[in-house]
Amino acid sequence: MTLLLPPRKRPVRKVAALLILSLAGHAIGIANPPPPPPKAAFSLADLQAQVPQNKQGAFLLEVPDICNSGGDPEVQAVLAGKTVETVGQVMPDATNNPDGKRLRVVRSLIVCCALHPKQYAAVLEFPGKAPAFKEMSWIKVVGTIAYRNESGKIMPIVSVTNFNETPQPANLMLH
Repeated sequence: MTLLLPPRKRPVRKVAALLILSLAGHAIGIANPPPPPPKAAFSLADLQAQVPQNKQGAFLLEVPDICNSGGDPEVQAVLAGKTVETVGQVMPDATNNPDGKRLRVVRSLIVCCALHPKQYAAVLEFPGKAPAFKEMSWIKVVGTIAYRNESGKIMPIVSVTNFNETPQPANLMLH
């Protein structure tokens, strides 16, 4: 007596599937399909359409947006040299701060639920020594954003032009 077992189901690998489709297309006389169009680059027009600006033209970015911009070369190319405004809590910067010219602005973002907020901290750099501040007080910061390679990582750094205490926002955590 012979048992016929169903064939084992194996995942088809993408490369193998593409090779099969390509060979099948050649066998029936269909040329290779055209490559997908190149991905459009992020532009200043895109930034202006997606991010509000204050009356002076500074882009209103949340702290997580500033931090995440360091991972996208297209966004960096557009945002570098632009004036940004953000609100968050201030704290000292203990990293790469030998001259005492840096602080950090921090903000929490709720990723899945209020029990699991993610902390983001953007670097603030001052032309001279950083001003005195009350740790974890709420501030509004305006400055020019730049990107620097520090310890092998691209870091967004806001060169501060205006630094003021501000009232605590209605929503302490971003959603």
